[in-house]
Amino acid sequence: MNLAFVTISRYAGWLALGLLLCALCVTPLTRLIADDARGRRLGRMRRALGIAAACAALAHSAFALTVLGVSPRLVWSWSHLRAGAAASAILLLLLVTSFPRLVRALHLHAWKELHRLVYVAALLALLHILLSPFAPRLPALLVFGCTLCFGLARFLPRREP
Repeated sequence: MNLAFVTISRYAGWLALGLLLCALCVTPLTRLIADDARGRRLGRMRRALGIAAACAALAHSAFALTVLGVSPRLVWSWSHLRAGAAASAILLLLLVTSFPRLVRALHLHAWKELHRLVYVAALLALLHILLSPFAPRLPALLVFGCTLCFGLARFLPRREP
């Protein structure tokens, strides 16, 4: 196994995680901003960050399965790979339902509720990292802890201009 391929796969995973956590921080940030125009721009940014996170996570998964030669049988036997596969599956579902035309074509009425699965995907990504024998646990816990603390701003009332 080439070290460069392993590095690319890891960076794709960390990129996916960073984009996902940034997308989760957008709504709390809009609660702290009184300007409606900025809030709308941030809302569009949240969608773009979510789509980029899903694409990076799928690239990470595809790279691990194809280039690194992780067999699907191995995915189901190792817990950290199961958690990563579940997170990738959720992000793929959210990616598909991130396009309004497709949502209308599929006649989905509960897409907003469906997108709350992003929190489950984030927890599965954390589990993927914590159970992995190769990932640094302390930085991951610090980043998730900061995101959680910042995320509590979601429950603040909106600031009036």
